[in-house]
Amino acid sequence: MDPDNPHLYDPTPVAVRIHATAADGRTLTVETAHRALVTAVEKTIGTFATTADELADRALHHARHGFRDWQASVWRLADRADEESFACAARLIRSPEPSHRRFALDLLAAIATHLFLPHPWRHGRQALDLLRAYLATDEDHPELLDGALFAHSWYAHEYGTGEDLYAILPFGSHRDGAVRERVLHELGPSMNRNPAVVDLCTARCDDPRPDTREAALHALATYGPDSPELRSLFVDRLTDPHAPARLEAAAGLALRHDPRGDAVLARFAADAEPESPTWWRLDEVRRLRARTAPAG
Repeated sequence: MDPDNPHLYDPTPVAVRIHATAADGRTLTVETAHRALVTAVEKTIGTFATTADELADRALHHARHGFRDWQASVWRLADRADEESFACAARLIRSPEPSHRRFALDLLAAIATHLFLPHPWRHGRQALDLLRAYLATDEDHPELLDGALFAHSWYAHEYGTGEDLYAILPFGSHRDGAVRERVLHELGPSMNRNPAVVDLCTARCDDPRPDTREAALHALATYGPDSPELRSLFVDRLTDPHAPARLEAAAGLALRHDPRGDAVLARFAADAEPESPTWWRLDEVRRLRARTAPAG
């Protein structure tokens, strides 16, 4: 345990003695422990007797997002991915309590990213509809919107239509920069199927938030079309005050075999630490560039 990292260590005891019983009669008693330990013991001995609501209550007792009590319940319910798990998410996402809604969003995202089911999840379309309805509310917590947009995109890709996927486009102009950035990450890879995504990314290259500009330039560099207008945009951003944005502008030119960004890339390559994000991005650009022929 690391007491300097609150996500890895929570010193508050929240249970005195816990008894767990497996279906075959085996029992185990745990003294003064976190609720997360109870959840882990139940998983180890193979009991599904604990209800979804009880698992959610363990997480919400202190409602510390990302702590062990919270995460243990999220992943236990995601492992189950049963009717009860979905019903729990559907109930909590409508709660007036932000922590309840956040738990529901974490659970839906965990199911989407954790299961990798060989067959469609029978609640997949329902989960997408639930998320679309949630995004239509006046949610005023940006961190919850960020989680909802992430989960929505997973379900839209697997269980929805293009109309479902692009329903989040208006959030690309949200007042919160992190929400705008999330939309760019989620829709960037599919911009070739919707010109509105290209327009959004182009507009966000002037975003006042540096990380949002970087996300917009990354999306255009990697997935955008090749046009004189887009190349001019990349050239203009070679002097962006945010270094990662300059890197993406240079990458956009390099991936179109335009030498005007080569000097910027060379400076990044000279300073990049091995295995750093910059090092990996430069490596990706080299590999992608090698696979494409220059425009004739």
